Amino acid sequence: MSLLSFNGRDKFNKMRADVARQNKSTFTYYVLIGLIMSLVLLIIKENYSMPDTLVRGTRIVNYCQLIYFVLIAVFRKFIVKLLDKEKAVALMYLLITPPIVASMLTGAVFVPGNKEAFIFFFYIIIFPLFVMDIPIRVIMYITGMCLAFCNPCIP
Repeated sequence: MSLLSFNGRDKFNKMRADVARQNKSTFTYYVLIGLIMSLVLLIIKENYSMPDTLVRGTRIVNYCQLIYFVLIAVFRKFIVKLLDKEKAVALMYLLITPPIVASMLTGAVFVPGNKEAFIFFFYIIIFPLFVMDIPIRVIMYITGMCLAFCNPCIP
């Protein structure tokens, strides 16, 4: 047994059409959950007691997330056509990265401490489940994002 067949790459290449179909169907759920989470976070932030500068910073990030998901919903047909291409898995990773990075900014920069970290951990647990990929790549993606979040260089 070769190393490539051991890690599942051969099976993944054989089922590339099924992977593309699955990624297209999960893309709809990703947009729906992203829109719902952005709206819920904005509603919660309206009643959140924080200093003024922190409220403005987190609201800006949440509005940007909402605009991001609305734009994805508007251009959904175009994005679904791109998901038929060979690099569909990379596109799915690119689509799930901005909300995770935005939650990193909210949790690590705008609100010191761990008050906003639950949003990052919710996103890092839920969003990679939408990408059908080789498990080691999903694990590397999650690990990389967690290391970036826990980086001691962030103030």
